[in-house]
Amino acid sequence: MMVLVRNKKFILTMVLAVLITLMLYRYTAGQRPTPIVSDSKTGYFFERNIEHYKPMEVLLPYRKTAPDTIHMLWCGRKWFEFKHYLSVVSIMKVQQPNKIVLHYWENNLIIRDRNDYNLWYQELSDEYYNIVTNRLGATAPDCTDDSVMIGHVMDILKGGGIYVNDTVVINQKLHDLRYNNVTVGLRDVEGATIYSNIAFIIAKRGYATAENLLKPDKTVACATSGKLCARF
Repeated sequence: MMVLVRNKKFILTMVLAVLITLMLYRYTAGQRPTPIVSDSKTGYFFERNIEHYKPMEVLLPYRKTAPDTIHMLWCGRKWFEFKHYLSVVSIMKVQQPNKIVLHYWENNLIIRDRNDYNLWYQELSDEYYNIVTNRLGATAPDCTDDSVMIGHVMDILKGGGIYVNDTVVINQKLHDLRYNNVTVGLRDVEGATIYSNIAFIIAKRGYATAENLLKPDKTVACATSGKLCARF
């Protein structure tokens, strides 16, 4: 009788363990981002069951540093060129962030090279699992309008994080700058804090405002801080 009872307990324990394992597998599988794939008919890249980005930082209590999540804006109908590839790889190798979120508009998807010479984005998708995308809307704004684009940057940084221009290479970790409320990196030594001149922005949750961008805690320039960043 005792042996029978022990066998029942063992069986119940094993069944419970299997159920828990299956539940965990289903949860983690649903969190894995699916790489963007190409549609040979349209010549554009598109999403298929991609992870919907949600800034988890907004659910967390006050943090002493800005979240280590990289945000990039893809605006304009263009190829994902080698300079964009170098920008992302430098971030992955040097900064090693939790993830990179590529924000885009549906009518501005990455154009596919029909000759398959330009496959830099596909290589990144295959190599790094933590590159995810976030659809901002159907129609993109005027990508040359600095005021509109900086407004979108502030929106994606509401939960805090690091915005990096897609033509900027990071040469040194930005972790120390994450302790500031707002840090602005400029592409050139002299120039206004406008979208076309911004290399990166680091902001804590709730600090990405127009006033703080004009008067940040610290401002650096890629042109004079070659050790920190470089620009194309």
